[in-house]
Amino acid sequence: MIESSKMNQPKKIAAKLHLSKGGPIRVEGRFFIVNLDGESLIPDNSKEVFLCTCGASRNKPFCDGSHKGGKSNG
Repeated sequence: MIESSKMNQPKKIAAKLHLSKGGPIRVEGRFFIVNLDGESLIPDNSKEVFLCTCGASRNKPFCDGSHKGGKSNG
């Protein structure tokens, strides 16, 4: 039998943040991203997202590649 106190413990979250110069922050692992109202912004099964750091994205807080300024990245 599982004790009720164990059922009420928060889920373990383990995320890794990858910083880049001039690009987005890549978040990978187990994580939650919530808006100012406390609503989840990503599906529960997401394992990776890219967060905008330049402010140009039209899909904030997520990166949409606007920081590239039309330049090819390959």
